[in-house]
Amino acid sequence: KRVRKSDRMLRRIAPAAMAAAAKRACGSRRGKKTGSWIACGTVVTLCAAFGSAQSSSAVEGEVLHELPIDKLKWKRKVDGANRKPVVLVACGSFNPPTLMHLRMFEVAKDALTKRGWDVVGGYVSPVNDSYEKKTLIPSKHRIEMCKLAAENSDMIMVDEWEAKQPAYVTTIRVLERLDEALNKGKAAQEPKTRVLFLCGADVIDTMAIPGVWADRDIEKIFSKEHGIVCITREEANIPELLEATPLLKRVGKDIIVVDEPVPNQISSSRLRAEVAQGHSIKYLTPDSVIQYIGRQKLYKREVDRA
Repeated sequence: KRVRKSDRMLRRIAPAAMAAAAKRACGSRRGKKTGSWIACGTVVTLCAAFGSAQSSSAVEGEVLHELPIDKLKWKRKVDGANRKPVVLVACGSFNPPTLMHLRMFEVAKDALTKRGWDVVGGYVSPVNDSYEKKTLIPSKHRIEMCKLAAENSDMIMVDEWEAKQPAYVTTIRVLERLDEALNKGKAAQEPKTRVLFLCGADVIDTMAIPGVWADRDIEKIFSKEHGIVCITREEANIPELLEATPLLKRVGKDIIVVDEPVPNQISSSRLRAEVAQGHSIKYLTPDSVIQYIGRQKLYKREVDRA
């Protein structure tokens, strides 16, 4: 009975994942760390039941963690037209998450829907604690704030895998892991769910700085296997950024640039500064996040490791 229930709940994801749900329902809670997938109920967990092949996104000493899938919705057809399924993934500090982080998903969804895509869901992936940034608070707080921020969203979920790893994880590994979760085991005739990297213009700017990103990672992120949706503000000049280096000029022709129709200057750093000065941050981030910051006494100092 439990197996049949899991099968119904996971009918829209890879057939191999549904088969893995049966294995877990029969008592297999955890397998070898081989970078494959097991599914049950509303989560997908990285483990051995999905097959024996090593995932290209596997990391040394990988920590297994569940991927939420409860908000994923495949429409296939809208207004009678076949649509290409896509999942949006935003990687970053989320220190703290703001309304603009959430807003990016809505702006991207509107733009992609007009282009013929079916946006089936979205993920925020908080960066690992090993990321070298002095103002970064522990991931346990950032994960919880992201969950609170996304709780009223019908599409945004929190992927904790990156933050839970024993060391820093590159963006391309996060994208590859999600790609495997959503697509491995699908029949050839089933449309692949494309995993797109969602970001702001500031991220494209860092790609032009030598040594910040590996060239091979930039090539993979911009490739047709993935791709980038960039939400810009008024002052951003994406064509100029793409001309900054030969690599970006070569790979950046397919970037999807979307102008924020209601631009503003909300940012995590400005929220932290306001909290440090004892000022209100209401209407800049969800109330539940504000309450969490207050309870945990976060951002009271410029560098807060609470």
